[in-house]
Amino acid sequence: KGGAGAGLHVRLAKLFSLVAVTPAIMVTIFSALFLNFGLQTWFAERVSTAIEQSEGVAKAVLLEHRKGIQADAVAIANELNYNAPVLMRNPGAFNRMLSSHAALKSLSVAIVVDGSGQNLGRSEYNLVEEIEDIPLAALKIASSGQIVVLSPEKDDRVRALIRLSRFVDAYLLV
Repeated sequence: KGGAGAGLHVRLAKLFSLVAVTPAIMVTIFSALFLNFGLQTWFAERVSTAIEQSEGVAKAVLLEHRKGIQADAVAIANELNYNAPVLMRNPGAFNRMLSSHAALKSLSVAIVVDGSGQNLGRSEYNLVEEIEDIPLAALKIASSGQIVVLSPEKDDRVRALIRLSRFVDAYLLV
């Protein structure tokens, strides 16, 4: 204090502090503005409209897929029922027929189970190793002759269950 150059030293320290802080302040202001305008564009009306429309399209595709899986299940069940006498005596032919139908219709799973969930026949091309338990309510509905479409909200698969009328206690799951 009071020494030669003390005032110059204080002025240089203030100047260097100002030079060091200015870019940080400018970057902060620019980032805040950029983030604010960026978020406004994300939640703009056009974006929310596009999201709503894509959700509508997704629901329509899911509904169409449900109808398609029902048609595939009926077609395969009719073929299995027609060939039931031969297929009951020959498990290899049963599995081959399931495999050919699964490949032809691009199904990831084609399996025949009984009322207790035991595997009676299985496609060679199943993408799912282990089939999870089929709900008892679905088995009950299918046993009355209706097609049951299973598509839980959290699952990304659509499955159909149909009773095979010419077999004893057998259900086709695709």
